[in-house]
Amino acid sequence: MDMARSLTTLECVVWLVYTHATMTLALPPNPAICPLCGQGNQCAMEVEQATGVQQPACWCTRATFSQALLDTVPLAARDNACICARCASKALG
Repeated sequence: MDMARSLTTLECVVWLVYTHATMTLALPPNPAICPLCGQGNQCAMEVEQATGVQQPACWCTRATFSQALLDTVPLAARDNACICARCASKALG
């Protein structure tokens, strides 16, 4: 078998897709980023943890999140990253 053979275009595409998917799945969710829109979620609890500076209670402790909204959070981000206020308010209406 010739080990120096060139990869076909299809083999290259499959390798790239597999590599991208593997790298994407391997990254843990960032708890400061909304898992739905990718913007900062301004979670006071995360700010406090990151800075060590005590914060007032986060807006999310007084918010209600529907199960339908929570079901849209990717599995890897569930219980690991907060939904931002903008995405939460969009879900209301």
